[in-house]
Amino acid sequence: MRDCGNGVGRAPLLSFGSSPDTPKGGDNVSLWVAYDLPAPAITGGTATYSFSLNGIPFAPSVDDLCTQTPCPKEPGLYNETSSSIFPSGVSGKIVSQIAWRDPDDTLIWCVENTWRV
Repeated sequence: MRDCGNGVGRAPLLSFGSSPDTPKGGDNVSLWVAYDLPAPAITGGTATYSFSLNGIPFAPSVDDLCTQTPCPKEPGLYNETSSSIFPSGVSGKIVSQIAWRDPDDTLIWCVENTWRV
């Protein structure tokens, strides 16, 4: 995994990762992101989920941030976790990205994961 915000997001990333390292179809894949949110609090924004397979991008999905995590988020330390079932019948290079932005469209944080399956 890597910080796709290149360290310029509002909330410095403390750690992030996923498990298992090399998922197979049907595996429950967990993702965690720990970050330090400075003032001011986050009262809304967007969560964008991007995905590509073998270099071919799929249309990203953009959700209201507060449907993905409780809002408002007061300044402090956070550890966000999520999990999903890895799709079956997929092979090649998979790149997934999650980017959070505040209501002013300022990047909060961004993480990217690459799997070769």
